[in-house]
Amino acid sequence: MPRILTPSTHSDETLAIAYDLLPTGWELKTAPHGRPEFFELLKDTEYYIGAGQFKHGPEFYQGAPKLRIVQTLSAGYNTYDLEAARTAGVPICNNGGANATAVAEHAMLLMLAVCRKLIWLHEGVASGRWRGNDFNSTKLYEL
Repeated sequence: MPRILTPSTHSDETLAIAYDLLPTGWELKTAPHGRPEFFELLKDTEYYIGAGQFKHGPEFYQGAPKLRIVQTLSAGYNTYDLEAARTAGVPICNNGGANATAVAEHAMLLMLAVCRKLIWLHEGVASGRWRGNDFNSTKLYEL
């Protein structure tokens, strides 16, 4: 039975989705990264899904003789020892571009915040300088 191992850092909701998508006859295991139970499961693991928050040096690949592929859930792969992976014959796949829409939306948000002076306005409201929209003292021709 093919085994997928992932660190036990994912939310219950994420794991529920993963279990729903798991092919019949496959098993998905989780364990705290770096703990003995993690390395015990790693011995018989063929597929590893990580998020890049832990270092994966030569001992990671040496402890996983059956490992066929490493998939990161992030665009970055700087926590993976590429030379050790190459020596072990294990390809590392990243998730580049998966967050492209969110990054573009965030960039637009920041541009709008600058154009609309959001920080300056927020500080004015928070410090009590904002006077509101008091139309009682406004002359009709000023509207």
